[in-house]
Amino acid sequence: MSIEFLVLHSYKPKKKGELALQIGDKIVITKEENKQMCFGKIVDGEQSGSFPRSFLEQLREGTETDPKTLSKIIYQDFLYKKKENKNSYNKFYCKLFPRSLALFKNKKQSVPIEVILFQGMVSIQKSKTHKKKKISNFILKSETKLWHFRAKTEKKGKDWIEKILLQAQKISNECKFIDQNANENGNGNQRMSRKALFKTKSNGYQNQKKKPSRLRRSLSLNRFGKTKVKSKLSSISSVDLNMNQEEKLVKKSSFFSRKKKIKKQNTKKNKKCYNPTKRFGVPLTDVAERDQTEIPKIIENSIKFIEKFGLHETGIFRLSGQKSDIDRYKQEFDSGKDITFENEMNVHNVSGILKQWFRELPESMLTKELYPQFIQIQANYEGKQLVEQHKLLVDQLPKLNKRIFEIISELMHKIAKFEKETKMGIQNLALLFGPTLCSLRGEKSNSVINMSVECQIVSIMSKNHDYIFGKAKYGIHLIDRFDEKDDDDTYSKEIFKAIAVDNNIQVDKENVDEQIFFNVGDLISVTNTDDNEWWYGKMICREDGNKNIIDQYGYFHASLVEKIGEEEYLTLIEQEN
Repeated sequence: MSIEFLVLHSYKPKKKGELALQIGDKIVITKEENKQMCFGKIVDGEQSGSFPRSFLEQLREGTETDPKTLSKIIYQDFLYKKKENKNSYNKFYCKLFPRSLALFKNKKQSVPIEVILFQGMVSIQKSKTHKKKKISNFILKSETKLWHFRAKTEKKGKDWIEKILLQAQKISNECKFIDQNANENGNGNQRMSRKALFKTKSNGYQNQKKKPSRLRRSLSLNRFGKTKVKSKLSSISSVDLNMNQEEKLVKKSSFFSRKKKIKKQNTKKNKKCYNPTKRFGVPLTDVAERDQTEIPKIIENSIKFIEKFGLHETGIFRLSGQKSDIDRYKQEFDSGKDITFENEMNVHNVSGILKQWFRELPESMLTKELYPQFIQIQANYEGKQLVEQHKLLVDQLPKLNKRIFEIISELMHKIAKFEKETKMGIQNLALLFGPTLCSLRGEKSNSVINMSVECQIVSIMSKNHDYIFGKAKYGIHLIDRFDEKDDDDTYSKEIFKAIAVDNNIQVDKENVDEQIFFNVGDLISVTNTDDNEWWYGKMICREDGNKNIIDQYGYFHASLVEKIGEEEYLTLIEQEN
């Protein structure tokens, strides 16, 4: 049975006997004329002739053959390709397609001069960057050939490497990314220091019974110049000296004791290694672009799993999963794998990795520009007007940010329907998602004050989900669900006062930001006891008199506090005063 090939680029005949090709055609090769051209015919057709070999890819099971998909341009820009056996480069206008990289003479040309197939691609190597010129070199390596490319700027080079790698890995599982800049620092082939060089050479000269004084002069002449050295050495006797005497003389001489300042070389520790498949700690738009989806895959896959297995799970999003499993998922996502959690048995591992990803985002989901406006409307408006202002600001968010807020608030609403089982109502979920999604990264000032406001922002979005995100018109069912009194009753209104009977050392590492810590004798106002194990409240008085974390809300373990009456509380306050 003959092997079929798929045409990836259209071809117009230039000579007699050549065959016209269209994207998506299936070809059978009958004869290879040379490395560039081959002879064959179209499957289910009578036409035959010669055509470029690089325009064809071997047809395998599951290969996409739709012409619209194959002709979709993912990225295009100018690149410089190195000539074979020469150090000069030719400029090409390059277009990245789903299964190949095509090189054109200019933007107007329709038929490519050369096509590089991703099938059989072995690696993409980032070459050593030029220090003076800010250019970026990279090499595409197949099983039989190398292509050297150069981009004008380092940023453009990174873009090309990232986009080519994503497409190549979809087709060839063996394709790897190699950073020669990172590998260079671990070679151990560093230049020998002058002291080490002198020691090795002096030992060599000793064995050859040559005068050490002449060795010192020769090294000094090379380093500092003949005139200066001669003037300094004029007073030194040319009599043979042993090494010990010469070393003493060298130490006393201010001329030889000077040290040349050496610039620190950029090592792997000083330079961050570029990882085109990284998903954690990367801007939101970059993650979506690398996944080539409407929203990042980690959000989509996590929420699908949670909606299937976690809507009735007690303490969902509050209880943390296994740290080792969460770290493993993080490494797999950062390596570019598409994790669907098919074999996962613990839903808290999935909710934990989702929270971890949101925490490591470099920017607030509200954006730095709109964050102050969200905080301001919480103070200036209330009731229906507050919800209307929220809708106006949410509409100003970037499209991707708005879509993620819509998905998260919808998930919160679904979980809250089973609050009796999960012990997680809208307010409890808002306490977890508020700081995680909304807080400004790297901002320490007013973090405690703004945290409660951030929780209210997420709570309002979830309670008025359909109206804020445009799924329904303004109506009773949406706004009546929002009631500030209900907020106060749920987690702000005091139920009773308590005193700490033990130091709070039971730390939930996944949710450290949502806990409060106290010592024996501190007084706490308890505001929520829905969960028998973990209570919610705020610090109202510290035994040591420190007022830095007074009125800070958070979770704490119920076994660490003991309920007290009003009279006992007043007595303790008087003692503190």
